[in-house]
Amino acid sequence: MANGDIMFFFLDDFFINLCVIITLTVLYVPLRSKLKIADRPFWQKGIIDGGLCGLNSVMLIIFSIEVAEGALVDLRFIPIMLIILLEGLFPAIIASIVVIAGRFIIGGMSDFSISAVFLMIALVIGFQLIHKLYQTKMEKKIYIKAVVMIFYSNIVFTITMMFHFQNDYLSLLSFLPIYCFVSFVGVTHVKKRSQSFSEV
Repeated sequence: MANGDIMFFFLDDFFINLCVIITLTVLYVPLRSKLKIADRPFWQKGIIDGGLCGLNSVMLIIFSIEVAEGALVDLRFIPIMLIILLEGLFPAIIASIVVIAGRFIIGGMSDFSISAVFLMIALVIGFQLIHKLYQTKMEKKIYIKAVVMIFYSNIVFTITMMFHFQNDYLSLLSFLPIYCFVSFVGVTHVKKRSQSFSEV
């Protein structure tokens, strides 16, 4: 398969991931309003938001791209980033637990699955620190934080993948630029969803 065909294949599948995120979030926002989840007690709201956010990420794992045996690449970090930005740490922890369980169920026990656990922990910790420490007086605060979080997630993801592809960097380079590009496209989605959540 030519390099151009490989790049198109990855780009096509990553955009499917992005479409899944947008579709599920668009469906959840009005449902969240109708069920008045925002009015529920803190722990109930956190479990519901976190559980559904985690299921969103699990759906992305189902539609992931297997770039090597057992290596599933997708945009599961975006729902986690969204829930931290909009609802806080507690639902993000619930979501992460769901994602980790889903990753093992879908991918089985492997080095990649174990790495995914540490990757998720690093992302949640990093996202929370950025959310709390990175302050700006600009109106687009959430949007700017999302950009910083995506930079961070891409760095962590790249380091993790370099560990697994240390003997085959060409394979890593075949999908990494597309992954980074599509993840930044998700910033627009974050901006729109932050506005939707503020209205429910």
